[in-house]
Amino acid sequence: MVQKEKVFTERNCDPDSDIRACETGRYVAADRRDVDSFEEENVKPEVPVIQLGAGTVGRELIRKIKTWNGSEGNKPRYLHVGIADKSGFVTNKNGFSERDLSKITEEKSTGEELAGIYPNKVGSIGSLESFLEGMESGVLIDVTDAERFEDLYRSALTRGWSVVLANKIPLTRIDSREFSRLKQSGLRYETTVGAGLPVISTLDHLRDHGEKFVEIAAILSGSLSFILSRLEVGVDLQQAVRKAKDKGYTEPNPAEDLLGKDVARKAVILGRSLGLDFTLDDIELQPLVRLDNSSSSKLWPQLEAANSDLLEKVKSAESRDNRLRYVARINGQGASVGLEEVPESGPLGQGISTANVILFRTDNYDDPPLIVQGPGAGPEVTAGGVFSDIKRCRARCR
Repeated sequence: MVQKEKVFTERNCDPDSDIRACETGRYVAADRRDVDSFEEENVKPEVPVIQLGAGTVGRELIRKIKTWNGSEGNKPRYLHVGIADKSGFVTNKNGFSERDLSKITEEKSTGEELAGIYPNKVGSIGSLESFLEGMESGVLIDVTDAERFEDLYRSALTRGWSVVLANKIPLTRIDSREFSRLKQSGLRYETTVGAGLPVISTLDHLRDHGEKFVEIAAILSGSLSFILSRLEVGVDLQQAVRKAKDKGYTEPNPAEDLLGKDVARKAVILGRSLGLDFTLDDIELQPLVRLDNSSSSKLWPQLEAANSDLLEKVKSAESRDNRLRYVARINGQGASVGLEEVPESGPLGQGISTANVILFRTDNYDDPPLIVQGPGAGPEVTAGGVFSDIKRCRARCR
């Protein structure tokens, strides 16, 4: 794959399209400037929030919102009026109390489901759309790994709600044109790439002032960075993956990380954010570990079998003052995701522990490139990124 030969911008747009991005070449600039220019008196005193997901990231997000609401002078307050997990959807149009939210986070952390916490009060997720109809506009948040919520996003946006995602999967199921429509409609998805790092906002900033992209080269998996860093100090693969899962760094099924699917989705989202017509099928994908069976129950014996080969590759790279890192590359010729040997002293070689490193090479940022770097996994940084997106939503204003 040619990596730095061709400058690329957004894909060609249909001149008959109703997507304003086709005219401007920008997908979120107008919304972001509009939000940033609102005066303080335009901020709602209270904003309704519906949260899909109450796992590790979801519980941390609830805590952050409680802390924000509890600080005098913070405006607006965010009121949870609905929370959903796999067992169903529970609502309170007046907003759940701090006591209710504490109960949910505490019992969910023990493995309890909402249906067990609120017996006979949990409805199906299908009732959410009718619930939206009777509510003042607010923010719909998705911190799940569910596959089929894109119709719900459209419905919420149509009703004047803002939508904030940490969930990558729906954004890679839809086609590129629908991705652009959702983004133009106010959907925010910063934490789908880089957890709490300002990756999408940096990309948008560069596009807003006319930069032509040559390549994005990136370490986009904090979990795989952590696993490879553990291998470098002699920890075996199975133990490293278990530790990453226990810390909340991996997807619920670590096979999604090890097969490269999670990074491939991030590469698609980055490509589409540039206006490129990418799908998962267009990604040249090399998994970190090849798995015959990706079910979580069959994972661990396969990791034990793959351990010696991967450790040998790590040691071989170290003998040449290099490191093995799982790298995504996106340029005008396409995208690739896979294991690479990178110089230990180079920017990608600095990706240790859970670090993500994103290199933006453009016509004006090439040598050196513009680099965004920092922790790319963990419930705290991910929830922080989601909350930052929430506070930038148009729904916070009258």
